[in-house]
Amino acid sequence: MMRFSYSISDVPGKNLISLTRYSALLVKHLNQQEEKQENDVKAYVDSVIRYLSATEDRLEELRCQQQEDKVAKQIMEYSSTQWSERSRLPGPLKPYCPERNELTIQQGLLPKGNRLVIPVCMRLDVLDRIHEAHQGIANF
Repeated sequence: MMRFSYSISDVPGKNLISLTRYSALLVKHLNQQEEKQENDVKAYVDSVIRYLSATEDRLEELRCQQQEDKVAKQIMEYSSTQWSERSRLPGPLKPYCPERNELTIQQGLLPKGNRLVIPVCMRLDVLDRIHEAHQGIANF
């Protein structure tokens, strides 16, 4: 992040554009700086997916389950187009609305930042695997 110069400002959520929508809105002729920024964003998202602690088979299973899961499928649709107002969203999508600007579609997966959205049908299995891998902390 040190190589970037940036400023922080408050922008209403309705005015923010997700990475997926931003990519869809880009015109074909980007100036050199915009092209570099777009490549940097793509490289970051690609690296997040590349370094996930999951096998390619597990990622493929997750892709399939996200495509079959009603909520994940709707989130992907909204993320690639435009989100409706929160009051118009179906109940299961409302918790995702505040996070809509971090939800993207990359390599057929639905990440939120550097984490993946886990479909409901896989959550117990993923939770069990996380608990199996947890070493625990002993309090002395």
